[in-house]
Amino acid sequence: MSRQLSWPEPPGLVPMKGETAHGKYISLKTLSDRWACDRTTVRRNLEAAGVKAFCLGHGKHGIVRYLLKDVEDYERRCREP
Repeated sequence: MSRQLSWPEPPGLVPMKGETAHGKYISLKTLSDRWACDRTTVRRNLEAAGVKAFCLGHGKHGIVRYLLKDVEDYERRCREP
């Protein structure tokens, strides 16, 4: 089974570290530090909220990132009464 990777990077554009034409990305580790919880909890909560993860590679050496804008929108929704 072939896994299609989705890392939205237009050809010819060299972004700053952690940023693409679609915005800045944030890692699971950074989010787990920010929310003071385990990375599994971060992933589970974002998945339940429908926040899309961008994966490059797979297995224990794969990279998982989330668009910072999507994460901040999720945080805002969690704070609203």
